[in-house]
Amino acid sequence: MLLVKQTLYMPHRRLTMRAKLLLLLMKKSILYTVIILLIFSCSSYKKKNDLEGQNIFKNTKPFFKKKSALETKNLFGKVKSYKEFSYKAVEISGEIIKGDRKRQYSSSYDSYIKYDENGNMIEWTNYNSDGSLYIKGSNKLDEKGNCIESVINYANGNLHSKIISKYDDNDNIIEDIYYRASGALFFNKTYEYDDYGYLIEDNEYNSEGKLDFKKTYKYDDKGNLIETKHFFSSKRHWSYREIFKYDSNGNTIELNNYNWDKTLNFKTLFKFDEKGNKTEESRYDINGNLVLDVNYKYDYDDKGNWIRKIKFENEIPEYILEREIEYYEKLLGTSN
Repeated sequence: MLLVKQTLYMPHRRLTMRAKLLLLLMKKSILYTVIILLIFSCSSYKKKNDLEGQNIFKNTKPFFKKKSALETKNLFGKVKSYKEFSYKAVEISGEIIKGDRKRQYSSSYDSYIKYDENGNMIEWTNYNSDGSLYIKGSNKLDEKGNCIESVINYANGNLHSKIISKYDDNDNIIEDIYYRASGALFFNKTYEYDDYGYLIEDNEYNSEGKLDFKKTYKYDDKGNLIETKHFFSSKRHWSYREIFKYDSNGNTIELNNYNWDKTLNFKTLFKFDEKGNKTEESRYDINGNLVLDVNYKYDYDDKGNWIRKIKFENEIPEYILEREIEYYEKLLGTSN
């Protein structure tokens, strides 16, 4: 599981849900990056719960199906690992080339991620833009592929932090406990689900056991996440709310962000290609003015995974991301 608190644009925790790891210790935002990779990406196993086995629900939303780490990253084939590096885009005589290595956001890093043959993330490494090692993590899985422990180390090998995860009988993650290198409790998160296996609430508690943050989730009858509400302990009401809309393929095509007083904060529209990768992102303010216009152009390998992505802002190339993807060898009688 990675430390990301829904970073890199993750509209909801179970992205089609689960593993933007770390500074409060380094930065709590990075710890949150690790969190998402951890929470959303460790398990591909999903057994039926008791209600599903009895088939007592009819004409209702489908039971939640967990996705592997590869699926949450929209990766195809039996990926063994991938390296991802970001560069500043430079346009010369109409040609877009790589400039210096650079990440757009200070809380994001170049990375190297490894998976087992079931698509579960087992190791990950973050690098600074100068190529130096930042942090490295490893995940311990149970026999079902659930990530039960994540250990994060500094570049010098010293322990940064540790995360212990607990699951219910339906293999839903119900608690993440975050420890500092000293062994002291940092904070913990608990998760609640409905009878169909969909996450409906998560709560974050500080080391003293006091609630710091709460988030609730609401779904439509197709199982799409349509609303989240975010609560902070310092306020008596929700701080902001997000409303989502989808296309027929389950891609998020619209996000509306509302303030606690129900006034619109901003609206974002999205478009995707046939492979499910985002190609356009347009953000509008409360008056309907376009304030952000982003486009993405991709090059793909023969498995359908992107290996080069160019990000344009207001039609100007800004960043180039490149991937080096390694696949497990194709075995006789099996397919990648």
